[in-house]
Amino acid sequence: MAIQHFVVFAGLLVLLGCTESERADEKDAGDSTFQPPADWSSFATKCSFSFRAPPGTVEQISQGTDSCVTHHTVGTCELSGDYGGYSDPLIDYGDNADYSDEPTRIDGNDARLVRFRSAADGDGDGDGDGDGKFVAAVHFARLQNEASANIKFTLYAACDSVMGRATVLDLFKTIDFDD
Repeated sequence: MAIQHFVVFAGLLVLLGCTESERADEKDAGDSTFQPPADWSSFATKCSFSFRAPPGTVEQISQGTDSCVTHHTVGTCELSGDYGGYSDPLIDYGDNADYSDEPTRIDGNDARLVRFRSAADGDGDGDGDGDGKFVAAVHFARLQNEASANIKFTLYAACDSVMGRATVLDLFKTIDFDD
């Protein structure tokens, strides 16, 4: 009986030691068993990929210079995609709060999943004390269905809440590249 109480107590300590963002984001974006809710819609993009997203997701008009770019509003998140030779490899964000970087696999492709809290100044006075965005991004250094090793893809979301970021992490699991 004492061992059971110790295990429960230790579990509570671990849970209480987690930040709000860690608890909301604990699902791995590479989880192939994820099934989106029935009310999520499919969004086919002009950039050789599609994804599923919750109701209210809106595609914004976007034009890239040297890449195919996409932009969607998903709840309180801004979701931007960059499909081409120069997409952000997500290597310059390690100094941000709550930073994590982990390998994942989505639609048969290896990727890196990055999460952090941006250092953006929320009140506009430039002192850096404002609440930053909750960011989730995934980068594919080389897509399996592309003959050229120069094609990369990054999908980057900046959200107003940790729950928005958790939704985007689920959205990442639904990415499907054109064959």
